[in-house]
Amino acid sequence: MATGCFIDHKFYQLEVPEDQNPTFTLQLYAVDKTQLSKYHTQFAHTLILQLNNKWGEQCLYFSTNMQIVN
Repeated sequence: MATGCFIDHKFYQLEVPEDQNPTFTLQLYAVDKTQLSKYHTQFAHTLILQLNNKWGEQCLYFSTNMQIVN
């Protein structure tokens, strides 16, 4: 959120069987594709490195774009 590229975020815990470790996901909301592009070009690489340094293989980063339709 500190990048200024996003207007909202949602942090979720996935429902998994009790014998599995918890899994979390983060959704970030941008106003438009320009802000999303800005994030990818100016901030994503550094933030991914920070995630890897802190969490290593415990954190998987991937990015998909979705559009709200309702």
